[in-house]
Amino acid sequence: MTREPTDQRVPLMMEASLLEKVDEYRLSNKVWSRGKAIRQLIESGLKAEMKTATD
Repeated sequence: MTREPTDQRVPLMMEASLLEKVDEYRLSNKVWSRGKAIRQLIESGLKAEMKTATD
């Protein structure tokens, strides 16, 4: 599987409480960066939405 480069920037504003949850996820899953943690959370959310839409 070819991995796409992560070269697209998306400025994102969020509440401090949401950022704390991202950091909790990042630390508990040993993800090295916030950006990577946010990408993982978006991907898993999209997969869950797509699964729900097809059920």
